[in-house]
Amino acid sequence: LMLVDVLIYQPTKPIMSFASYMQLINLPIVDQLVIDLRSPYDYSISTALTACSLPVLTVLSHDEWHHQLLQALSAHVEYWGLPDKFKAIIVLQYGAETSTPDVQHAQQSFLVWLSQAIQAMQTDAFALVPMGVDVQADVQTGHADEQHLDHITRSLRDMQSKLKHSCKGVLALPEGYAAFQARMPYFTGPPGTGTEHLTALPSCLHEQVFIGSRPFKADSGPLAALGITHVVTHDRVHEPESVFAPKGQVALVDDIVYLHCQLRDSDPSENITATFRTAVAFINEAVQAGGVVLIQLYGRSQSAALGLAWLTVAMECPLSTALDVVLEATRYKVDPTLMYLPQLVEVVAQPMPLDALMDMFSTKLAIGSA
Repeated sequence: LMLVDVLIYQPTKPIMSFASYMQLINLPIVDQLVIDLRSPYDYSISTALTACSLPVLTVLSHDEWHHQLLQALSAHVEYWGLPDKFKAIIVLQYGAETSTPDVQHAQQSFLVWLSQAIQAMQTDAFALVPMGVDVQADVQTGHADEQHLDHITRSLRDMQSKLKHSCKGVLALPEGYAAFQARMPYFTGPPGTGTEHLTALPSCLHEQVFIGSRPFKADSGPLAALGITHVVTHDRVHEPESVFAPKGQVALVDDIVYLHCQLRDSDPSENITATFRTAVAFINEAVQAGGVVLIQLYGRSQSAALGLAWLTVAMECPLSTALDVVLEATRYKVDPTLMYLPQLVEVVAQPMPLDALMDMFSTKLAIGSA
């Protein structure tokens, strides 16, 4: 999926930026905030899952936009709760062919204001809910209960803290809903579409390498939507109905190349050295040929272990840096006891005592999960 993103604002602090639009597709719902600037009617008939409805149809003052943003976000956190982090704010707009020049101008003006507001948060020059402000006068949620309003206020201030510390930028989608639907199919659907499948989406380790987890149904449709050309998986000989049913170690199924690894489920004592070296070479060859690889072994931790091996061996990434990338990509949801760490020290060919690796892993995991 080759797309052109409009990056309105990106902080200057040294954090990983999006390598491609595919990374946005694979951010789970807890990592992003989608703001839909279309009318309430269009918002209701064409779903943008987890989106916050904030209609912008005319140019308003900054204070009025701030007030509307507070109202929209208060309703959003009341319904969805407060996410763990905000890695991005994604803004869905009308396309030029479905709106007037006045609406286009209003939405662009709002984007400029929003980007400036997010940037001002970095220096505490802007606050969603300034200290000492009577929130009840600004935020109307339909509840008169003071305790409930206090909860909304705390949630919005917590949201601001998360935006300040983890937001990588504001990205506009100026091409309208049809383009959004084509490019982010997992986040669209008819009214009533559920969000259960979103949390199972693969994580993006690299713009050409994804890490899958057990719940993701890696059928030809979802794989094609992600642009996957190669898959590394375990030998699913006991799943004859699966597309993964092996036809030898490497199989071609529905124009996707599969490498079937002989691994047991959740057995960290298993010898994986030769298997991982074969898999790393397979991934590297696919990436160099321009392919996109999904690593989906029994679970996320096994898959993350292979991703770590590929980064250090094929990409010659220092072990500490590679571990940061893997933990960030998997949102720190891995189990080090299932990652074959004693053997990975040999596979990655970067001398490090196992105790030192375990300490480094534990420290990074604790910091990232905080």
